[in-house]
Amino acid sequence: MTIFLPGAARGRWKTRHVSATGEAGGPPGDLTIEGPVWTFLDQEKSATGVLWSRNINRFGGPDRIHFETATSSDGKTWIAGTSGDLVRAQP
Repeated sequence: MTIFLPGAARGRWKTRHVSATGEAGGPPGDLTIEGPVWTFLDQEKSATGVLWSRNINRFGGPDRIHFETATSSDGKTWIAGTSGDLVRAQP
């Protein structure tokens, strides 16, 4: 489950992941909402430093999302991960 908390500015949110057992993991993430584009940004500390992850969701109406994931060791230079389109099946 992900919890969304209002951030300091309009369109900015803090996110917190909670497991099925009720444990919250890692530091809060950031979510920026700019119209149909939602950008999730998280960082995780490891033995070798910080690993950033980014997930960009572009909503194309109520039944379509294009997503792109990426990782970074500095929060500036991104290495593309998976991407694709999700389409909700019509009843």
